[in-house]
Amino acid sequence: MKTIAQVRALEKAAIEAGSSEDELMERAGEGIARQITFHFPRPGHLAACLGRGHNAGDALVAARYLKSRGWKISLISPYPEGDWAALCQENLQRLGSHEGLRSSLEGLASVDLILDGLLGLGGRPGLAGELGALAVEMEEQRQQGAWLVSMDVPSGLDADTGASGQHTVAADLTLTVGCLKPGLIADEAVHYVGRLQVVPVEGLEDESGGDAVFDGRELRSLLPRRPYDFHKGKAGRVGIVAGSRGLTGAARLTAESALRGGAGLVTLFALREIYPILATCCPPEVMVREVDSWSEIDPTAYDVMAVGPGLGHEHQTDFERLLGKIDGPLVLDADGLNRIASEPDTWVRKEMVLTPHPGEMRRLLPEADKLDRERIARHWTERYPGVLLLKGARTLVAERGRSISYNGSGGPAMGSGGQGDVLTGLIAALIAQGLDGYDAARAGAYLAGRTADALVFSRKFNEQTLLAGDVAENFHLGITGVHQTASPAGK
Repeated sequence: MKTIAQVRALEKAAIEAGSSEDELMERAGEGIARQITFHFPRPGHLAACLGRGHNAGDALVAARYLKSRGWKISLISPYPEGDWAALCQENLQRLGSHEGLRSSLEGLASVDLILDGLLGLGGRPGLAGELGALAVEMEEQRQQGAWLVSMDVPSGLDADTGASGQHTVAADLTLTVGCLKPGLIADEAVHYVGRLQVVPVEGLEDESGGDAVFDGRELRSLLPRRPYDFHKGKAGRVGIVAGSRGLTGAARLTAESALRGGAGLVTLFALREIYPILATCCPPEVMVREVDSWSEIDPTAYDVMAVGPGLGHEHQTDFERLLGKIDGPLVLDADGLNRIASEPDTWVRKEMVLTPHPGEMRRLLPEADKLDRERIARHWTERYPGVLLLKGARTLVAERGRSISYNGSGGPAMGSGGQGDVLTGLIAALIAQGLDGYDAARAGAYLAGRTADALVFSRKFNEQTLLAGDVAENFHLGITGVHQTASPAGK
């Protein structure tokens, strides 16, 4: 993660090492175009909204590559070409034939994607004058269904602090060049940043480590191709304790998600009172086992246990007996978290992955109300072992001794019941396949979010109609992107 001053130093060092400003702009614009192609593979009508500095130059390079892939390009700027930076003017010429430069989005029909190239890192919070007026038009087009992509930082957002102002651009996706900037992960900036992807650019990458955004580039190493002699035993065994009267759907979603996430064998334990429901509604690949008490379960038969979704509040003694028997990997969610909230010192241990939403986090850590999300994570992991996945618009994953990992995928379409159950099953499946809790949590959050994004960006669903079950059924869309996100420029 780099501040504006540190990014400027990286740019200076890259130029001193032999890269020209033109070459850096070309790399950035090409990387941006690749990521747009990854997220929006079907070409459409792109409106590039341009300022007059190098951010606009990056946008023009990206527009050239997208034009070659079949995109229709419209250029909008409140400034005449003669006022632009020299590199921007050069890249306008390289773009070739176009419909001319417009000063407004008004009257432009059927825009699929808006590219925010108004201001880069040097902008102050908020936009005024001609840029502010254009930002209003951009938001109007967004409300009519266009997707909005910002480059490096949403125009009008402070890249160091996350501070915003009047007419700050609200992006659906921010493609930040080279490395993460601290303002992009500030709690108050989430609304403007939206989904977050780092675009690797040679010479501008952050190699210092530290907190980072998980944007899928590590997935290839975490989820390699399976060898030909692979079998279900090598994919791991997941045991699930979930569901109660009236909450059987949570158990089904968790089990189905574990299957779709690649687990070899999935066993769902059901109390006698709900066994007939789950035995008939779960996918046939799930082994539904009837038990009279959770204390009957032998956790040692499984590579990982997933406990909590839809569990309700009954049978606390049996729950504690079960928890006391689990000394291997455990994903604890929902009612499982609520059941330990009064005594986390007793129950939290190293091989646990806890997945609270903000309300559950406040029950686990009452002082969370007074802390931002980063400080909640640091405060918790300083006190407790194990992995914390704190859900929210910018889900983060933390573990003592490791950097905080911010998830860059997913959006408001995931604001519906059952998404947490799906995530629990997916994380458990990834642990069963050999990932540790930290990597499974990072990869699971990304894959669930990326799957939702693929379904929404393709317009198969919109932000109101996507269900948790739709995500679980389509994990292949998230996993398919492993090889596309793994290369330096998203190849």
